[in-house]
Amino acid sequence: MKNSYYKDGDIPVAIQFKTLRNISSKDDSFFGRKILIGLAPISELIKLGKDTGDGDVTTNVADKSANVRNAVKTKKNSRISVKSGVASKIYNTLENEPGHFHLLNNGITILCERCELHKDKENLISLKKPSIANGGHTHDVIREFVRNHPNEDALCKVEIVYIDQRKKENEGLDDEISIARNQQKAVKELSIAGKRGILDQLHWINDYMTGRSETDSDLFDPLKALQVAFLLTPDEKWIEWEKKPLSRASVYSSKGSVLKKYVSYYETEPKIFDFITKISKEAKTIYHKFQRTDIVKGMFKQIKEDCYTDLGDDKYRLKDGWILPIISALSSFVNTKTLQVEMPKDDYLRGIIALIYQYGYKEEKNVQSLGKNSSAYSVVLDFLKTDLDIVSKGKETFK
Repeated sequence: MKNSYYKDGDIPVAIQFKTLRNISSKDDSFFGRKILIGLAPISELIKLGKDTGDGDVTTNVADKSANVRNAVKTKKNSRISVKSGVASKIYNTLENEPGHFHLLNNGITILCERCELHKDKENLISLKKPSIANGGHTHDVIREFVRNHPNEDALCKVEIVYIDQRKKENEGLDDEISIARNQQKAVKELSIAGKRGILDQLHWINDYMTGRSETDSDLFDPLKALQVAFLLTPDEKWIEWEKKPLSRASVYSSKGSVLKKYVSYYETEPKIFDFITKISKEAKTIYHKFQRTDIVKGMFKQIKEDCYTDLGDDKYRLKDGWILPIISALSSFVNTKTLQVEMPKDDYLRGIIALIYQYGYKEEKNVQSLGKNSSAYSVVLDFLKTDLDIVSKGKETFK
């Protein structure tokens, strides 16, 4: 297969699928994203392994850098045990119901740096630097199964995702895919940051209530704490530090990129790291305020029920798609010396919510789209700098 786009030393992996379909939307294509899904013989998936030089392809371990859970990482000969647990169930399905394997197993998700279909051979695809983001356990069991059943060609469901990282809209999206699919890559980075002590100060500032690893499930999510801390930090500070305002919508979209920045500040910019760490306590307090609030009473004609949870006592828990733009707007009320928010009165706050409604929610009425809408952040902050009657705006919008 001719692949002119590969550099010397980059050897693509060619996988022959039984069926393969491009399910990318028009928006995906426009933004440089490609999603393909299909069924591949399990023998083809062995090619994802790295050549160990021992002549036995089944000993080769696939790249799982996008997947923190690598069940064979510390195993002898990198072989998984299929005698018990989930691995046993996967193996038994392959052994006893090979014709149903693609129906009964969740399959494998592969992230790659590039993919290209063969021009002449149907369903033959070439992948540059493929990494298993989800389904690593399945792949390990497939390797063990093929060792014992070399002629079996059960089918496995496979999704291939390519994201063009050169496009601004895709910044951090590969991390978010991994987070959403199995919380793998971000969890891995979170664990590393926690082990290095980078999250210790965040933990202490927040009265020991934020986690320092993925196992701290009973504590406040440290990635959420960083998201709201970034958004509560005023633009004047971001311009001072980065020479430009914060890309606020990307904070909602990519927890992984926020953690990456926080780690880089720890390593190179201690003053920025210290500011964000300290303001996180106020940001977390405000976040919790909108987890139990009556501010949305009187707004139910405009705001759909999927935006909040009715707590049953005239209090409501707002979804993050609303909370994060509100916290961003409140960055205009931060005292940068005390790192406290001079909280506006409820009438004014309703006016802020009215602006978020108009410029981020009114058209689509989708809470997830709201969180990703840059206008819900930038336009609202711009209006707060003017002499617009914010209180009247709220009253007019939520009559």
